[in-house]
Amino acid sequence: MGRAVRWSLLMMGTWSIACISVPLPSAGPKLEKITLPAAGDQAQSVRATFGAPQRLDVPTYWIYEWTTERKFVIAPVFPLGMPAGATVAGNRYRMLVEVDPEGRVERVECTARAAPEDGAPPLGCETPIEPLRAKAAPLFAYQLNGKPEFDDARFYQTELSGASTPMVLSPDGRLLAATDAKNRLWVIDTESGSIVHRHDGVPVKFFSLAPPGQVKAVFSSNGDRLVISQQKIGAKILGRSANGGFETVIELADDDLRQVADSGRTGEIIAFGELGLVTLQTDGSRSAAIDPVARLDFDVQGVKLIESSEGPADLVAVRFGQTWWTGGRTAVLSAAGLGVALLDLRNDYARVGKQGFQFSPDGVWLAHDTGRHLEIWPSAGLLGIVDGGLASENVAPRWVALMPFTHRKDEEMSGHLPIAFRDDGKLVAAASQVAIHVWRMDDGEPVALVGALTNRYHHPSREYFIEQAAPDAWPTLRVLALAISQENHLTAVFADPYFNIFVGAWQIGE
Repeated sequence: MGRAVRWSLLMMGTWSIACISVPLPSAGPKLEKITLPAAGDQAQSVRATFGAPQRLDVPTYWIYEWTTERKFVIAPVFPLGMPAGATVAGNRYRMLVEVDPEGRVERVECTARAAPEDGAPPLGCETPIEPLRAKAAPLFAYQLNGKPEFDDARFYQTELSGASTPMVLSPDGRLLAATDAKNRLWVIDTESGSIVHRHDGVPVKFFSLAPPGQVKAVFSSNGDRLVISQQKIGAKILGRSANGGFETVIELADDDLRQVADSGRTGEIIAFGELGLVTLQTDGSRSAAIDPVARLDFDVQGVKLIESSEGPADLVAVRFGQTWWTGGRTAVLSAAGLGVALLDLRNDYARVGKQGFQFSPDGVWLAHDTGRHLEIWPSAGLLGIVDGGLASENVAPRWVALMPFTHRKDEEMSGHLPIAFRDDGKLVAAASQVAIHVWRMDDGEPVALVGALTNRYHHPSREYFIEQAAPDAWPTLRVLALAISQENHLTAVFADPYFNIFVGAWQIGE
């Protein structure tokens, strides 16, 4: 018997003997010992039973989350046999309680990661997952970087971070603008997989003291205009040509641009760079820099104003979350209290497990994706907090919806969290780690749930073949981009842990 075999057997024996499990108290009440709240109950009795909500605690909505059969496990780690510890848990439960103005429970929603254990009552307030999945019929899916045209394309940064490169879908999901590691932007027809346009940016020189930035793109609201920008280089504004491609309308030489957004106004874009936030006209003129005037933080207690200062009257720039790095997430609101644009200069590696935000097409609402639930906040209320006209406790979400657990047991907080609205604002979709969820905007009712890890898809053209777009064994559903068309086609770009990029679409039935 060789030394390697003996060593392996010794380590296996040591592992089986040395594995230590220490039980921990469950992080929440046991279902067989408590009664779940129901409409009409006193809200304070819910707090007396369940304590303070762990995930959301605002006057109108409370979200609880707890686990059962927690254990602290210590086991040797191969190949050295050094001990390592981790907390593991059994089932997990999540509950949303809506409270009316009189302090009574108005409705209760809940979800569980798996079926209740023997002896535990079923959750009568849980929305069945299967009917939601049935309303998402797969249209197609294929591996983007499996096509011959992308043999030398890598859609992740090969140096250090391994971050995925920028990806953006047109609002109707028909076009994908994807940047590869060589700073080439590919504009792709998502249904056929054909290349509509290609832009070769200046490659990033990793050891340069002042390298050019990543090539980034943004579509206009109707998809007919495409703005391509690159820091240290400038920007191009392209329009759709007669043959369905794109052709340059104007070039802007500006070395400060780091990200651009469509302002919704003809002939104008919003840009963010080292000098601040500016508006750019297609004639090359630019406004004075607009500095963020406030910072808002979204946490368990809702929205908090962290800092504020005087700002301009036309556009108001507000940072979300931490501000130690100036290139974080910045929201732009109009003086009328409408959301105009969201700029996020962090790469996808920095966005892993972070909160997602998106304004509705009319700018009236801000969707906030926490990975566990979705909140819809009034944009005017957020501006009221910033300018001092409203107190934070007086601004409440329009509605809050749970993201149901699926059958997988991992956490929801390590995936990407994009959000997409239908162009008329009637549907909203958001991604958690294990699924894509769709709701009606008017009342927050769930419409569909797409578990992209559990289906086999084939492209209808049969030009290329993918046996399984995303095997169920993959640890993460990393959704990079989302879009919903007027015809209820939900399009998603997602990646596996090896950064194989997949494009999929589903027909959503209301």
